[in-house]
Amino acid sequence: HAEHQTMIAMIAHHRQSLYPFKSMFFDDLYERECGNFVVDMVEPLVNLPGRIVVSENKLYFHPFNNAFSVADILKWKLECITQVICRTYILQDVGLEIFVK
Repeated sequence: HAEHQTMIAMIAHHRQSLYPFKSMFFDDLYERECGNFVVDMVEPLVNLPGRIVVSENKLYFHPFNNAFSVADILKWKLECITQVICRTYILQDVGLEIFVK
């Protein structure tokens, strides 16, 4: 079973590396990437794998399920983020909950 999980993780990692966040996805031509992370957006009954990209003034979430569509990218201005809470499970940091207005 552990071997099976390892194989699935390797395949997922390979597939995720095939879909980088392209600079043409930024709203502003002069925007610069400050951080790029593979994440899961978790909502009630939905676990959506994707990529979070932080720029100088926006936070972008690009889902892997439609990696070639610019229309599916979610964007938030950093000034609209009101709170960030670290979530833990079994005493390990496992996620961030981000609140926006």
